[in-house]
Amino acid sequence: MMSTYTPEATASAPLIEVRGLKKRYSPDGPWVLKGIDLTVYANEVVAIIGTSGCGKSTLLRVIAGLETPTEGEVTLHDPNFTLVFQYSALFDFLTVAENVGFALSEPPDTEAGRHFKKQTPQHIASQVREKLKLVGLEGVEDRYPNELSGGMQKRVSFARAIMSSPRIILYDEPTSGLDPVASNTLEDYMNLLSRELKAASVVVTHTLSTICRTAQRVLLLHEGKLHWQGTPQELLTTTDPIASRFARAAQDTTPTVPS
Repeated sequence: MMSTYTPEATASAPLIEVRGLKKRYSPDGPWVLKGIDLTVYANEVVAIIGTSGCGKSTLLRVIAGLETPTEGEVTLHDPNFTLVFQYSALFDFLTVAENVGFALSEPPDTEAGRHFKKQTPQHIASQVREKLKLVGLEGVEDRYPNELSGGMQKRVSFARAIMSSPRIILYDEPTSGLDPVASNTLEDYMNLLSRELKAASVVVTHTLSTICRTAQRVLLLHEGKLHWQGTPQELLTTTDPIASRFARAAQDTTPTVPS
């Protein structure tokens, strides 16, 4: 199908380009990705959807540099990127402030192309307060992750991820396991970050609310290939049998409340 959404018409330049991407984990193993082409532009949020095993998490990991392509190439036109994990992945032994400020406290990673100047403790503390305020978490700097709710922990992980004001944000199931209210809150922050940072964002998700409330474009992977793409609205009305089946299943899924 031909989507009505054309990001290249309004964006200045692409920030992520994937060309002919193929991936398998052993020389004689099955292909997980079978030739993916993808471009993501500044200030655009692209949702990657599909059933388990379709290759969407592998695609995100290859874009993030956590996996090496077997064939093809991935180009990030800005080295300042971040990955927001499905689980908060916070350090339990560090306070909220120490978790959020961790990246700026470490020496610059020149091998990864990140040449950030090492910051003073005063500057880091100021940036931590600013980023926590951005995600609605003022006054929790001295608390530990186990003293926070699941939704608050995810917001802390957001604050940590944006400490360097990244131009590229990769999300791995950011609202998985949250109740609808907490999910909507995080979706609001995803939209806020997109506006504030003018970043190119890729969201791997199966949650319909996240798809409809944050993404401008949706890509459906099926058996390692890009099977369908369109807007969230087009996903809800498509006659493509595979995309339609996914949309119906997502509508029938009720988010669980975290324990």
